Amino acid sequence: MTLASLLKNSLVLTFGATSLALLCSAAQAQSADGGEPAVEVVTVTGSRIANAGYAAPTPVTALTAGQLLATTPSTITDALIRLPQLSGSANRSYCCAAGTAGNYLDLRQMGANRTLVLLNGNRVTPSTASGLVDANVLPEILIDRVEIVTGGASAAYGSDAVAGVVNYITDLEFEGLKVDVQGGISNYSDDKQFKVGVAGGTSVLGGRGHLTASVEHFQADGIDTMLSRPLSAKSWVLGGSGTAASPYVPYANSVFFTGTTGGLVIASPAIPVPLVIPGVSSPFTGIEFLPGGTPVQWNPGEPVPGNIVARIGGDGYSPGPGMQPLGQLRTDHVFGRFGYDFSQSLKGYVQVNAARVISQNAYGFPPASSNWGTLATIYSGNPFLPASLQTQMTDQNIPSFSLSRSNTDFGGPSYNHSSNDYYEVSGGLKGELGGDWTWSAYLGYGHTRLDSQERRAVNVGRFLAAVDAVEDPATGNTVCRVTLTSPGSIYDGCVPINLFGVGSPSPDAVAYVTGTNRSVTDSAQTVMSLDFQGSLLSLPAGDVSIATGVDWRTRDLSGTSNPVAASRIDPATIRGVSTTLCPVPGDPGTCRLGGWIQGNVAPQASVSDTVKEGYLETIVPLLKDQYLAESLDFNGAVRYTNYSNSGGVFTWKLGLNYQPVSDIRLRATRSRDIRAPNLFELFASPVTAFQAFITNPFTGNQIPTIATITSGNPGLKPEIADTYTVGAVLTPSFIEGLQASIDYYNIRLTDAITATSAQSILTDCFSGDASRCALITGNPATDAITVINVLKVNSGVEHRSGIDFDLTYAAPIDQWGMDGGLTFRFLANYVATADQVSGGVVTQYAGTANPLRSVLTLAGVPRWRGMLSATYVNGPYSFTVAERYIGSMKQLGAIPDAVFASPRVPAIFYTSISAAYTIDTNTGPVELYGTINNLFNQQPPLVPNTLPGVGYPTVPNLYDLDGRYFTLGLRFQM
Repeated sequence: MTLASLLKNSLVLTFGATSLALLCSAAQAQSADGGEPAVEVVTVTGSRIANAGYAAPTPVTALTAGQLLATTPSTITDALIRLPQLSGSANRSYCCAAGTAGNYLDLRQMGANRTLVLLNGNRVTPSTASGLVDANVLPEILIDRVEIVTGGASAAYGSDAVAGVVNYITDLEFEGLKVDVQGGISNYSDDKQFKVGVAGGTSVLGGRGHLTASVEHFQADGIDTMLSRPLSAKSWVLGGSGTAASPYVPYANSVFFTGTTGGLVIASPAIPVPLVIPGVSSPFTGIEFLPGGTPVQWNPGEPVPGNIVARIGGDGYSPGPGMQPLGQLRTDHVFGRFGYDFSQSLKGYVQVNAARVISQNAYGFPPASSNWGTLATIYSGNPFLPASLQTQMTDQNIPSFSLSRSNTDFGGPSYNHSSNDYYEVSGGLKGELGGDWTWSAYLGYGHTRLDSQERRAVNVGRFLAAVDAVEDPATGNTVCRVTLTSPGSIYDGCVPINLFGVGSPSPDAVAYVTGTNRSVTDSAQTVMSLDFQGSLLSLPAGDVSIATGVDWRTRDLSGTSNPVAASRIDPATIRGVSTTLCPVPGDPGTCRLGGWIQGNVAPQASVSDTVKEGYLETIVPLLKDQYLAESLDFNGAVRYTNYSNSGGVFTWKLGLNYQPVSDIRLRATRSRDIRAPNLFELFASPVTAFQAFITNPFTGNQIPTIATITSGNPGLKPEIADTYTVGAVLTPSFIEGLQASIDYYNIRLTDAITATSAQSILTDCFSGDASRCALITGNPATDAITVINVLKVNSGVEHRSGIDFDLTYAAPIDQWGMDGGLTFRFLANYVATADQVSGGVVTQYAGTANPLRSVLTLAGVPRWRGMLSATYVNGPYSFTVAERYIGSMKQLGAIPDAVFASPRVPAIFYTSISAAYTIDTNTGPVELYGTINNLFNQQPPLVPNTLPGVGYPTVPNLYDLDGRYFTLGLRFQM
């Protein structure tokens, strides 16, 4: 079907609905008022029709900037992710490997790529290769309100609006100058925050122009180490096998017993599981090294049942000291807008929004272990060997042994440093066509450069070369063997490294084996649109309004990476490469190692696509001012979208608003929504990586390392979501000041693009999914897995359903004999269904916490989440108390029907209080304010995983990690 025929057929549907309205409204035709009041244009998120007095049938939650910042003054985005519908969104908490590099809003925990983020109703250029928008790039001090559409809105806005829309709306007519300065600190004297913002607005050019601008800075220092909080300092781990005979049990004070900070002699590289058993595989197994290289007998600690890598106590190591629960964040914004009235019927504007967002998150000390391909092989003749061990190796003809180590003396932990440079330039025109018909045009271009650096990363090839130290027979100096055997190779300049004992590696050697793994991704977006809106005809119940238009946009993606990331290790050049990682299939001369220990991102070829869209939306008033029908409106929309890479697709929405009496309005919608594959999902360059400690369901064994190859899939097609909502809005006349809504939602997403993991592929293959088995090279039945191709496919199904509650009550306290004003706001969400279907197996996540599964968006899904606030204002004083509730959950294991000794994750309440005092001055009001979040210093509930001390032992993006937090600030306006 062509775009022209689509619009033609849609107009026919509109006229059909209009005819129905004429029949329904015949009885009131003679009493219709002949006057036509002027149309006041307002913004209605979730609909392209802006009409005063019209409420869209799609549920919308609106909060002013003041409401959001009252109890969460740090940033508006921080306040949003505490809302029930957005709880679980990615933030700066540690989650995985290098952590996250931004705040990505995630409605319904369906994934941030299924929530559309808008600024003043327009798309924002993606911040990442995967198409996500970091909300940190949006301006804040000029934000007037945020509107959240908690339902599908693809017919209105196009792709990505599957779970809903978050629309940041600025105050475009701000006059004057305002400044906001604040600072904050946690109860533990860390995560210090500072924010300053300045905004100004003024009319110019005789009142025909209006200029608005703002400059802002925010920084948060983060939490330095897991040792800084009572829960994570105990280095929890989960033991047991998850069976009735061996249930999962949490253990404190756990360590990895597969290495020590000074080095531990373990089994040879040929043994994939480094079981440290004295007398097995090496005469020295069980020896560790003290500072100075002194060998001593190692204390293995007490075993953790069912966990092959963890022990309680002993001389092992915990990575917690090198991991940050909350990373550092710095944002700088510049925003400017100039609007001009060319005439009463023609207005235009130009706008610039620019930001730099820098985040940093430490994720552990550089390891020397088989799990990362950096297990050190120490050969006889190494000059750094303690003399007593060298003598035994010579006497017993022992050629080598393996050394595992947590390199705490490499200058500090490895960390991810991301810098996101963003700018967006846009402009628009709006004019009148006669009557109430208007038109608008928009043109915008945006660009983002994400510079991601893994600093203090280990260069695997250099590390293995430096470990293999020998004596130069010509000079007697200690040198890297490779400089003698392969002169002129890429390892010229190699500096030998001494790993025996903490403090033994020289600064020069550390500098040689570590470096910065850098990749740069450029994302660009060009958007053009032309829209028309007006009344098609007048009916007894009101005017039939329509909006129609066309959109065109391009998406561009390219990237570069450090050449080391795409390199492979040649086992003929250097010794000590683990045989479990060689050779590459089809290339027996090389090993499956990217040059860096992790994060080996391949250069991204320059790719692009073009999107062409056309839409039509209508509002048809069916009844008005009738018995049990004060109003009945039909809202319908249809959109056709054509993607140059993945073809065309239709989206649509049907909605009804029915107000039988003034106290109640019923609403319902049914929609078809989509998310098209982004450029990274389609064309990502292949990347070789490793996933550690994978449970093989075929054998029940834990595999220390599995090689994976991840790439894009040009054959992907759009995800399809079918959504319906049913709800009611109550404004009872017998309770003055009360407005409440309750809405049921049901979203079923099919052909979901799944970014699988090695674990999920193995699990699905075991469940009988032949398509997943085809991605495995090797024989999983015997743990002989060579490589797993982690390919994105349209194979998933997501299902969400639940109920949203929203209540506002402005209490008439003057009738109670009190001064001032008292307002209550209550928001809550009940999750009935949060299912994923993969390989025909349905996993129910509602009400569960999932530390053992790799589905990060569903790491914790409490059935109940809510927030209640009360604000009292009296003259210059204002006080707010807010209570946030996260319901209880049940832990879900990596295997079906897993058994936990203590499966329940308890519910938690967080209390926040704030107070403000306003002083009137000759230049304007000055407000002093203070807030205490998490007043009672509630600690997160314990939800550990199977890796000792790795990450915060809870659901980090769900709970508060700061603890009690104090903020003081000052605002003034003139």
